[in-house]
Amino acid sequence: MSKKIIPLFIAAILVILSFMSVCSNATDIMYNTYHRRIYSETKSINSSNDDNSGTKNSSNNEFTYETIDVRDMDEATLEKNMIEDFKNVSNFNRDIAGWINIPNVGYFPVMQCNNNSYYLSHNEYNEVEQNGAPFLDRNCEGFKNVSLIYGHHYSSGKMFGGLEKYKEKDFFYQNEVITIYDGKYFYYYKPFSIYLFKSRTYSVQVTFDSLQEKEQYLQEIANCSTFVSGIPLGCGNSVLFLQTCDYSFYDARLVIAFKRTHTKKI
Repeated sequence: MSKKIIPLFIAAILVILSFMSVCSNATDIMYNTYHRRIYSETKSINSSNDDNSGTKNSSNNEFTYETIDVRDMDEATLEKNMIEDFKNVSNFNRDIAGWINIPNVGYFPVMQCNNNSYYLSHNEYNEVEQNGAPFLDRNCEGFKNVSLIYGHHYSSGKMFGGLEKYKEKDFFYQNEVITIYDGKYFYYYKPFSIYLFKSRTYSVQVTFDSLQEKEQYLQEIANCSTFVSGIPLGCGNSVLFLQTCDYSFYDARLVIAFKRTHTKKI
């Protein structure tokens, strides 16, 4: 009898360890705080530093960093920080399109230019950086209708690596709303779809000839989703896509689609 119990006991231990490993992997994913640059008052920025690209040169200015962690901020304080950070970056780079807060994932600037590869290797100050910066697809008209934001995926959770958490059912349905600020408005979003695709055979569509075409596309997305909730059909809701690499299979991409719940003008 004991010989039968021992294998069952070992199997039970292995199951428990496996479960603990999965939970550990989820909780170990880092959260992305933001390192705000604080420039010295003695070397202030002025318009004479503008270059032909419309970006101010910050290389000759001294600065320090302040770590911004918005996780425990109330809505008013969060929005105040988003306004401040948006203004700070816009003083240096006119490519700033918005600021995004993805609860329990990170707090990021969102850039946009006519080259969808540029911010894969440059930060919001136009400096070469491996992490790059999240950026809006060049074909998007801001956050008015359909918006697609790309970001790198690191297994640690850095940049958009934390989007892995949306693969967990509870996180998908219960995580707090995403907030975006574009210099004039605050936009708020909840997820309605998550899915994987192979980048060489598919890409996210961001322009449509009609509302009917857009709604048909959203329905197609829902049909291939791991989780789906409240497809934004019939009222022309604005939609946000977050896209990053995924390692489930070769050349995979992870996409989470969000519907806008409301808008607020400052």
